[in-house]
Amino acid sequence: MRAAVRCWGVLLACAAPVGAAHAEFKIRYPNIDYREVEIENNSSMTFDRRQTDRNNHDVSSPTEIGVGVLPWWFVEAELEAAKHPGQKTSLDAVTFENYFMLTEPGQYFLDASIFAEYAHATASTDADTAKVGLLLQKQQDKFLHTLNVYVEKQVGTLSNDANTFQLGWQSRYMLNVLFQPGVEIYGEIEDLRHPGQFNGQQLRIGPMFAGSYNLGQIGGRGKIKYEAGYLFGLTGATETGAVRTRLEYEVPF
Repeated sequence: MRAAVRCWGVLLACAAPVGAAHAEFKIRYPNIDYREVEIENNSSMTFDRRQTDRNNHDVSSPTEIGVGVLPWWFVEAELEAAKHPGQKTSLDAVTFENYFMLTEPGQYFLDASIFAEYAHATASTDADTAKVGLLLQKQQDKFLHTLNVYVEKQVGTLSNDANTFQLGWQSRYMLNVLFQPGVEIYGEIEDLRHPGQFNGQQLRIGPMFAGSYNLGQIGGRGKIKYEAGYLFGLTGATETGAVRTRLEYEVPF
């Protein structure tokens, strides 16, 4: 019965009338904090030393607010602001995201959740996108490994037929609560049916660190989390480098 209810929730959320979006460098974690509100900003900027400035100083700064509405369902709304090379800052998309937890933390070998997203493009010349994926996590002693895999597709009258594959991997060492160093990998194949050569796909790798601070220690309420990292482009289709940050405030209710 519980599995049936979860499947119904997936179908209802994917059909929600809120909805393409600029790619962001973000690892999503499968476990859900029930009855908790999260306010989060993910920012990134790319750098490219090549002649073209297509990938140079491309800035993305989505801001999200989410809530754990059920023990197994977390929902999030996002406004995605961006500044592309040669353009002014604009709102690229309004996005509705859902996390559906399939396993209780530590119940099985892997913690797992389904992720479903619909992004509505604000520009009339851009297509909306729908994305579904799987979020997996495994803790081994003081190491925490997280894998995200997604398939994204454009929808609507402006859409194309491409099915985009996206991958994110993060491994971090949980040194202490305040500081946890690690490494990340992000990859993308623009069209799974016509992947082309390896050098034409996007692939990035780089160091990161993360941590959190409980505001109750200074008389406050909730928790602040942060992440920061630098990514090196490994293929010709990828920019030379990118810096990313993540700042999140969590408060229970």
